[in-house]
Amino acid sequence: MNIGTLKANAEGVHIGRITTLTFSATVALRAFESTNERAPKFDLMALSADRRSWVKIGALWEYSSNETGECFLSGQIDDPSLSAPIPVAMFQQNDGSFNVAWRRSKPKASLDGFGSESEGALPPLTAT
Repeated sequence: MNIGTLKANAEGVHIGRITTLTFSATVALRAFESTNERAPKFDLMALSADRRSWVKIGALWEYSSNETGECFLSGQIDDPSLSAPIPVAMFQQNDGSFNVAWRRSKPKASLDGFGSESEGALPPLTAT
């Protein structure tokens, strides 16, 4: 589900809006400078409520699709005002803008059957 768009301004900085039912902010990408290959590519910045400063609300790492080879950015938005982080991915369009997408996380695999004898269960724990 698309929840926002960022476009390059005259200075080449990508700025736009991300909006959901409970979160709405003007956001921008700030290049993250590092020699560490595992470092994020961008900090995700939001305009403060008083519109006087930018506040870091996340980081984005660059990945490529195993299926298509297409590069995209992935990370999460987090802030003390949020009940949980918002996972996001950004996909660059032909015009250079980014579409911001959100997808609900898939439930983790069930642990049903964990510890069954067929899986090498531990012996009962008894007091000594």
